[in-house]
Amino acid sequence: MAIPTSTMIAITELKLIAEEEPDYAQRVEKVMAAAVQHWMVTDEQEQFRAACGALLLTSPDQADEIKSQLRSLNALGAMLSGVPLDLEALAEQNKGIPLPTVYLRDAFKAALNKDRVRSNG
Repeated sequence: MAIPTSTMIAITELKLIAEEEPDYAQRVEKVMAAAVQHWMVTDEQEQFRAACGALLLTSPDQADEIKSQLRSLNALGAMLSGVPLDLEALAEQNKGIPLPTVYLRDAFKAALNKDRVRSNG
């Protein structure tokens, strides 16, 4: 699957943000928050992919953890399409910072802020 140019640009920009933060947990927080607000990539799936790409490039010690979580998301998508899935085995694989949860939290905050701005507008 080819990566869209806009996503590659976002990965590059998010990588710069990630490189500024030595602590992995804080790096995840900053990269996910920046991805949600990215000026070029507005599709949530592409924002999340760009954030994960930047984290993979800047966090080699956590690469296995990140890849495991991405495999779990793919498995969840397959399950929603009707493919049987062993949820217990999947849960055992995933330890560490839940990347989708961090992204969704930041996306929800951003959506709430947009609604507040519109209602106060």
